[in-house]
Amino acid sequence: IKACELASEEKDSEGRFFYDTILSRKFTEWKKNLEDRYPAETRLNWLNRPFYSIVYMDGDNMGDILKANRDKFPAYIKDVSKIISDFSNAVDAIVSKHHGQLIFAGGEDINFVIHPEYLLDCIKELNETYNKFFTENNHTEPMAEKFTLSAGVMICYHKYPLSEAIHRAGVMLKDHAKKRKGKD
Repeated sequence: IKACELASEEKDSEGRFFYDTILSRKFTEWKKNLEDRYPAETRLNWLNRPFYSIVYMDGDNMGDILKANRDKFPAYIKDVSKIISDFSNAVDAIVSKHHGQLIFAGGEDINFVIHPEYLLDCIKELNETYNKFFTENNHTEPMAEKFTLSAGVMICYHKYPLSEAIHRAGVMLKDHAKKRKGKD
């Protein structure tokens, strides 16, 4: 333990050792950046402790859209399948660009972990990319606005049980985001 104490340049906020000082510096820089971006009256107390986000995303109303366009089969379904495959292949690069870690991307189903700092920008880019794929295709462009993604997000303190965070993010997607009208 003494060797670990000597190797550590500092203690974490609760006096524990084994704390990665590089992460501490990155968090401090990130917090300062956020505090500079927002007015002084905005309270960012949650930034004093490390947090993470679990995100589930899923395409909306895919079955209804396909049923409504069955007269255009098989070309329509072929294009939709290719778009979803192309989107799924693009997800890892987008999540990584925003410093997240992809857990899975299968079709329009996505799950990843990301720091709250990057959360909204990442979700926005994923949504824009998804919409762009449908807008740029001749078969899907007339209904492109109907191809949307819903997200369930759980932002938690780093000591919060990961299994519970994953469960709650899934509940947020299924029981709240997917059922909300007029979403985008």
